[in-house]
Amino acid sequence: SSVTARMIPPMEMWGQPLPETVGSAPLDWRSLGFEYIPTRSHVRFAWKDGQWDTGHTFQDPYLPVHILANVFHYGQALFEGFKGFHTK
Repeated sequence: SSVTARMIPPMEMWGQPLPETVGSAPLDWRSLGFEYIPTRSHVRFAWKDGQWDTGHTFQDPYLPVHILANVFHYGQALFEGFKGFHTK
């Protein structure tokens, strides 16, 4: 199975053009690619018993993540926090 992704232009994503400069980094922000670029594999390393393993290569584009990982709940926590703050 192949995975294809459409590059979303900045105007479509944010509704306004990208600024010429952002912070002090001398980067060409217009040509930075934040789109998904499929690769043929990725490597995962695991920390166990006080050391990293030698790593394993996986060809699928998926990474198993526990449902209670903070990455999934961070946005919801911010949203609820803002609601609480603005209704105080």
